[in-house]
Amino acid sequence: MKSSTVRSDLRQICEDTYAQYLCYDDIHTTDEKKDVEKYLQALKKAGYSLRQSLKNGIISPEYGGGLKINHFGEREEAGYTLSPKNGRSLVVVSGFDTDYERNTVYHECGHLYQQKLNLFNGQKDEDYQKYLREVHANTFASMVMLLRSRTVLEYKKQQLCRIATGVNTFNRSNQKHFYYLSLPLELELIKDVRRKGRQNVLKSFSKNGCLDFEKIASYTADLVEKYAYNKQQWYKILQNQSVWKYDRLKRKAKAWRILGKKYVAYDTKKYAAKQERHAFIDQQRWARVKEKLKNIPQIDEEARILNAVCAIDVWQTKLAQTYAYYEDLNSVVKNQTVYFEQKYKDDSKKTILQTRDVIRDLYHQFEGKPLFEKLFAQIQNIEQRDKVWAKKFEKERQVHAQLSQKTHLTPKRQKSY
Repeated sequence: MKSSTVRSDLRQICEDTYAQYLCYDDIHTTDEKKDVEKYLQALKKAGYSLRQSLKNGIISPEYGGGLKINHFGEREEAGYTLSPKNGRSLVVVSGFDTDYERNTVYHECGHLYQQKLNLFNGQKDEDYQKYLREVHANTFASMVMLLRSRTVLEYKKQQLCRIATGVNTFNRSNQKHFYYLSLPLELELIKDVRRKGRQNVLKSFSKNGCLDFEKIASYTADLVEKYAYNKQQWYKILQNQSVWKYDRLKRKAKAWRILGKKYVAYDTKKYAAKQERHAFIDQQRWARVKEKLKNIPQIDEEARILNAVCAIDVWQTKLAQTYAYYEDLNSVVKNQTVYFEQKYKDDSKKTILQTRDVIRDLYHQFEGKPLFEKLFAQIQNIEQRDKVWAKKFEKERQVHAQLSQKTHLTPKRQKSY
């Protein structure tokens, strides 16, 4: 399957569902400022304010000023969809080059059709509804990937790939993977396509020479209704209780684990090349950032205050980038109780609390000083924090100019013999 075909499909589906998309490969370049501007424009269309995006961990402050796009690991989560109530949905994908990435593109498209057709949006039992949405998105992606196969050989390869992705999910013990248990549906899908004939199925799901994605979304939704685990079964699986249908397939998935491993290795070279490219870009960015983080020689109180305020911002940035944790600094320094969501494990909670203590200590060193209070107010305002860093850089130039001038004016000591 060509990458251009997948990109074209995504563009068409976004037009059909009033959505927009961004590709991480396109917005992760050496020009970070331009990349962030593209992302912020898309977030604005989706109805997300800058502060809301920071709170949700979609973006984070960058060290030394500016902003950084947060993107998840390509092997674990190669894409995501933001579906606001008011605004255009936004799909963010890693790329279009590997089979895993292409499958993820169509998975996210499945979510777009769920929104358009109001599928699996029940008000009660949100956990179970989420399970139905995820397995539907998986099944939608599998159907499209099968229909996009150009030859019988490609189709047979895709059959194995679809089974392998389901097998890998079954063989994971992390609780979040219970939402993606779509292997029963993929097996039924493959059986149904085989029974009807690939070409006949392709014709029935085509419209004006193109795939009818809305029809595919409705068809795979019917499969979910028939073959997904019912609510009682799924909650039993979640609680590690015995469910005959699940236990039987779990044994098969263990037997097929070699197929799953081969699928993971399928695009290893392409994946490694992409990782190398992104790592190189991050390395270049970090080299520029490191220069910004050096302390000013503390020759006066202004320099000491600037160092302290910027240090507070560095710790805040570390929390935002490492844990997607962004909080109002006023509540941090006032030691107000913070609600930690379940996503923070015990070790993470401990580190976050320790970091908040460091921020508080820095604050109390200069609390009450007019210049510090002014800069502290600016550093916690995301629209004004760059002004503080600009002031720090300007002060750094002045200090170095003064120090070099003193060195130049100081007479050299005569060498004694």
